[in-house]
Amino acid sequence: MDYSDNLVNPNPVTVTIQKGAKDGVQPDVASITPINAKKFEIKFTEEIEGLDIGEITVNGVALAAPSKVTQDKTDKTKYIVELANPVQGLVTIGVSGGPNTYTDLSGEDGKSASRIVDFKTDTTKPTLTSATVTKDRNGAEILTFTLSEDVTFEGSGTITLAAKRVKDYVTETGNITFAAADLTAVSGTSNQFSIPLSKVKYNGAALDTGASYTVDLAANLFKDTAGNLNDAKSSAFSFTRGTDADTTKPTIVTSYDSSESNPQVANNGILVVDKNTLKVKFAGDIDGATATNKANYYVSGATVDSVTLLPNNEVEIKLAADSNTYTGLRTVKISGVKTKSGNTMDEYTTTEYLVENVRPTVTGVQLTSIVADDDAATLGDQPATYVTLTFSENVNVGAVNAADFDLYIKGNKVTTATVTTTAGSSPNKVVVKLAGVALTGQDIADGVELKAQSNIDIADVNGNIANIPAPIKVTLQ
Repeated sequence: MDYSDNLVNPNPVTVTIQKGAKDGVQPDVASITPINAKKFEIKFTEEIEGLDIGEITVNGVALAAPSKVTQDKTDKTKYIVELANPVQGLVTIGVSGGPNTYTDLSGEDGKSASRIVDFKTDTTKPTLTSATVTKDRNGAEILTFTLSEDVTFEGSGTITLAAKRVKDYVTETGNITFAAADLTAVSGTSNQFSIPLSKVKYNGAALDTGASYTVDLAANLFKDTAGNLNDAKSSAFSFTRGTDADTTKPTIVTSYDSSESNPQVANNGILVVDKNTLKVKFAGDIDGATATNKANYYVSGATVDSVTLLPNNEVEIKLAADSNTYTGLRTVKISGVKTKSGNTMDEYTTTEYLVENVRPTVTGVQLTSIVADDDAATLGDQPATYVTLTFSENVNVGAVNAADFDLYIKGNKVTTATVTTTAGSSPNKVVVKLAGVALTGQDIADGVELKAQSNIDIADVNGNIANIPAPIKVTLQ
């Protein structure tokens, strides 16, 4: 099956395999060549397979781990043998052949072989051939040492190297220091070691950007396979400190909303300003283009209408009116926001208590009654007209604005009219009283309209102000 657990089709599958005939020529050892005191090369007459470290002997003793044998990456007929301990002088190296040992690619058993090899005494000390500065995949500067031969690093504790620093044409002397544990072998090599320059100090402080350093190499830091240690060398290597890429990712400041109380969720970084507005605060040098991209913000069950970057890394998130139909916990996700250097934040997911923001609308208009004289105590009182409005949900008539509407006849505002609103016979109804004006049939024919004032305070139980964008037409029907 594949990685999605889909079985092969057709199932079962039948295949035919034919084993080829052996080629009649046994593979053999062509040469054995020393490389150093702990390494030698075996070259075969053809490409082989199945060579095991236990099939190789040194002075009659079969090798075992930690000795190892590795096929050469370029010449497949060559194998490199690395010994656990160094050898010197004339050494007998054998390769076992016959059944159940190595074979060529056609299956022919290999021949046994034995060679006397001279591992000459190595008195040459390892030297530093180069020290180069490169950047790793995260943009951090790495100093890499390359030695003249296979070596091990013998340093421990804190390594101190005399050094000279030059910056802005000013030269001074001091010491380069680093922890020995921070200098590590480069994977796949036996003569290279590297260290991040962020872990290297000059006179106890971080290296200066743009400064050049010329460093002495101390003795006895590197040892070759024969046990030879390097000599001390003045001005052994030089390098210039550049800059590491900023790998810091933007994060949400979770304490930003610490003042919130139940049912809102405190200390998750999502500050609820009102039903339509959230705020978050980022830590880091954030990129404004990604911070204001509304596609990077998700509120389940609601629509993000706009995102605005404010001072101090604060971001204001506006929800589209009428998009959140539910009061309760909602999932909030923020992702894709970057720093100015291009590092993308890890996706942040939390929950926040939000109140629905669907505004009530007028679904019905009825001219309820016209009272000839609604106040007998007032002489000359004009008739009052009552209009009942039905809303899409239960509403409350606010106490701040008693009028809520203006009266228009034939497109003109009636300034002499007194408009008041009161609760109707059911929670979703509002009665609008129009006093101080005697409406006629001709007025209604010409067009009687109620226009919501800018400070209308008819609202649902969650405080969402009624949405009445167009004039309400009053008819006899």
